[in-house]
Amino acid sequence: MTSNAEGYEGTQRAELSAATGERIRARETLGGNVLYRFHYQLHAIPKLWGRWIVGLATGFMLVALISGVIVHKKIFKDFFTFRPRKGQRSWLDAHNVTSVLALPFCFVIALSGLILLATELMPWGVNAAYDGDRQTYNAERRGLGTANNGSAATTGQGKDVRSQPVQLAPAPLTNMQPVLAEAERRWPERGVGTIVVNQPGTSQATIELREQGGDSMVNRGMGERLIFNGVSGELQQAPGIAAPPAAKAVYNVLTSAHMGRPRIPLLRWLLFFSGIVGTAMVATGMVLWIIKRSPKRKKLGYTPWTHRFVEVMNVGGIAGLSLATAAYFWLNRLIPGELAGRAEAEVYGFFTVWCLTFVYALVRPYRQAWREQMALAALMFVLLPVINPLTGGNGLVTAIAAGQWSVASFDLAMLLLAALHGLVAYKLRNHLSVAPSHRRTPNTQQQPRAEQVVTGGPL
Repeated sequence: MTSNAEGYEGTQRAELSAATGERIRARETLGGNVLYRFHYQLHAIPKLWGRWIVGLATGFMLVALISGVIVHKKIFKDFFTFRPRKGQRSWLDAHNVTSVLALPFCFVIALSGLILLATELMPWGVNAAYDGDRQTYNAERRGLGTANNGSAATTGQGKDVRSQPVQLAPAPLTNMQPVLAEAERRWPERGVGTIVVNQPGTSQATIELREQGGDSMVNRGMGERLIFNGVSGELQQAPGIAAPPAAKAVYNVLTSAHMGRPRIPLLRWLLFFSGIVGTAMVATGMVLWIIKRSPKRKKLGYTPWTHRFVEVMNVGGIAGLSLATAAYFWLNRLIPGELAGRAEAEVYGFFTVWCLTFVYALVRPYRQAWREQMALAALMFVLLPVINPLTGGNGLVTAIAAGQWSVASFDLAMLLLAALHGLVAYKLRNHLSVAPSHRRTPNTQQQPRAEQVVTGGPL
């Protein structure tokens, strides 16, 4: 990475073979990064605007969670109450159950998300204390002391000589084998997680090795570090892990949980399933909003445009997003690797499919749009583990046999999502086959009571 007095110029990344050190020419892709960045800064708009929009939405979410617990007096009673095959009542029970199950997860995610965006949403304290120098603030916040980017220096009297770059003599980098051997001797269990070479090819080169993970989220899973002279290979520093202050420890635990950094795989899977339950809570709540207004729509004899708008947003925002995500993974495997700009093509494909799901929901009846998009999403998810080995990847069985659990876990997650979407599509199909035709009955005097209007289900 290169830098100057005005700030970092960016990072150059490359994948190297661990055995030979040769560069691996992987297909151009943004992978999960586009989804990761989309969740906190959106896409195709200035990053600061996106983070403000997401921050405000997260603040409303946190307020809704707290106020919901306060006003919901029967929260624990409703958690143990589920009445199947009761139409709207069953969906309300499902919403209550998923709400209570997802409550701790959603609260931690909302609170920690606001903490992560705190300096973006409220930058005034940092600007006042550090005169706008975010690099120094971040370095001190992480316990690294005053930032030094290689282009600035400070004299013993505190005079800034940033404008006078240091002339460095060229020098070859030391052999990495003894350096790695020393790290393996010190960290036999975890080994080396990260190798950072600062000022390579110069007399001031340093090699920093970081242990693979740590024991606690209190220090954000940070491992030990070893710093070697980049020319001689001599060990210069082995700084220990300092215990963070209480406020920093709380920050580390919350933000580590937000980013799924628990060392135990079972906890990471628990976070994954909590996310699914939280999604179900939001989805059932959005659908119930439509259900509760069905009697009013029947009385009016037509669907207000506001209700129709929410219907379309529900289908596109829930089923459509699943379909677009599945399409994004398909594009990752099917777009030719030699195509110029294929990474951008994946992203354009994702948003194109997502927009089309809203259009489809607009022109199709509400119930059919739900069922058809859910069924198509299930089909696309279940075929992902099939097309992966057909397009050069390792299949599920091969990945498990080789111990490649990151690959196998993805395929297993896709099969799980396929099962969930398929179950929803199946339930909707059964509902459509027995759905009452109350909308076509002109005599509203003979209609069932409001809570029985949608006895076939919410859709």
